[in-house]
Amino acid sequence: MPISLRSLLELPPTEGSSVELFGPDSVIGRNTMLSKGRRVERAKVAFAWDKEDYFRALAPATGRGAASKTVKTKEPTRYMIGGVFFRINHAFTGEMLNALRSPGDISSNAAAEIQKTRRALRARLLLSKERLWSMAFKGTTTIDSTEFPDGTVEGVSISWGINTLAVSASWNTINTLIVSADCETFKADFVDTAGVRIQRFIFNETVSKMLKKNTEIKDFIAHLPRSEQFLTATADQFSGMGGIPEWVEYLGSYKPEGGSTTRFVANDALIALPEGYEDLCCEARFAMDRPGSTQLVASRPEDMIPEEVYGDEDGIDEYVYQSPDPASMVYVAQMGIQPILKLPEAFGYESAVTS
Repeated sequence: MPISLRSLLELPPTEGSSVELFGPDSVIGRNTMLSKGRRVERAKVAFAWDKEDYFRALAPATGRGAASKTVKTKEPTRYMIGGVFFRINHAFTGEMLNALRSPGDISSNAAAEIQKTRRALRARLLLSKERLWSMAFKGTTTIDSTEFPDGTVEGVSISWGINTLAVSASWNTINTLIVSADCETFKADFVDTAGVRIQRFIFNETVSKMLKKNTEIKDFIAHLPRSEQFLTATADQFSGMGGIPEWVEYLGSYKPEGGSTTRFVANDALIALPEGYEDLCCEARFAMDRPGSTQLVASRPEDMIPEEVYGDEDGIDEYVYQSPDPASMVYVAQMGIQPILKLPEAFGYESAVTS
């Protein structure tokens, strides 16, 4: 029987049993805010880019009849980087496909279980992508078996050289001047360093609690319309405060097997994104091969292996191949990506607003 991803996913369900459709996962969506909607650029082996920068020098003044002055322009700084690759699989034996059933079903429903497996593997990849973006926004991307358990890559560390924020005093102290001191300092530092303004602060619930009990901020909230005073930090309660348009509480997290829930934005941490950050960062996606896929037999022309595989809109590539020992169909999901900060000093991070 010809095996393809399409034919596996179209396996008919047992009569009377429901098939779990594969669609948007709201849980995963709530936990992948940092990586969502990023501009995508492709690369075969290595991704190369010129550092985005703003030339802010003045023009020399000349007399009406003077010759024009030769001035310098910004020399492009060329960078090149490789991707981070993830490849995971799950094998389905004939016996398993016959025995698989959904909870509550009396008879087997292999189609529904295959979709659940597909959803589970894709979720792992999407959460791994979010982890990469959270590390880039902190200034250092680390690839090893501590960050990504059971991985085979060790000792990779990329330092982006982002803007290091420093609070004037602990935000956990209610009288700290968060709005009138720290926000003003951060805004001026961003303009001086990178020529851009801050658009968004991102933090988790520990910082939200500090903000809500701060004396200066409580006074700010008291002057809001009463309907806005009790909104959560993910809405408009803090919007515009200190001249920062967006204050966003983000609870995105992952949970390692046998481990505890870990936030993508650490407790007490603060991420700052610049105006136009969509143009100052991108997601590089790398061409992937398909190990084992030489055993795949395409049942239709559209299932043939493309020359270059970059994945779907999420950057995930899926395929199926036959394994002889034990006889099974192996479903593989893979991804090759790298978050890129094209103007790193326009991004800011404070690791502990309580310091």
